[in-house]
Amino acid sequence: MKHTKWIVIAVALLLCGCTEDDEQCLPSYITELVEANANGKKIISSITLDGGTSYQLANTVACSVADTIYRCLCMFEVTDDAKAKIYSISKVFSPHAVVDSLLETRQTDPVKLVSSWTTAKYLNARIGILTTSVGSHAFAFSEDSIREDADGTRHAFFTFHHRRPEGDAESYTSTMYLSLPLSDYPDCRRFTLTLPTYDGMVDIEAIR
Repeated sequence: MKHTKWIVIAVALLLCGCTEDDEQCLPSYITELVEANANGKKIISSITLDGGTSYQLANTVACSVADTIYRCLCMFEVTDDAKAKIYSISKVFSPHAVVDSLLETRQTDPVKLVSSWTTAKYLNARIGILTTSVGSHAFAFSEDSIREDADGTRHAFFTFHHRRPEGDAESYTSTMYLSLPLSDYPDCRRFTLTLPTYDGMVDIEAIR
């Protein structure tokens, strides 16, 4: 039996948690992709940066699922007592890749590739979705194959799938972040993620 592992979301940054009074000026802040750690009370208790630094939170941020780790884009400042005060936090598209044979459909509507980079646990990309925010776009990562290169290095190949809703015109660009988890592939050192773009299929190469 085949299963479609698409994640359908509205193309917009959905911010949750904390904002300051609109009339106040924001202090110096940091904007980074992080892992947000939720406790058993559905509260984000700490954030961990990709470089390994962790901060307990100075303010309360609620979430929907207890005892889990969220991949998020986070805007925060470090307080005098070395805690993170969060001003905004939004989920980042970061599901585990699905084996290609489990995808019923493989739709590759184009996106704009803005930038990409690799950290110890993720292959990351910033993309642009052309939209008018009509309907919801669907996304998925597929695991296409794992091969051994000529030098004996194991190499994992993935594709980013994008399905545009009917009636959504390409009027303006909405920014979206992707983080492909690499933790499922401890034996692989090379990774290739293929994205459908307006210039054709583009490969993002990464070495861990």
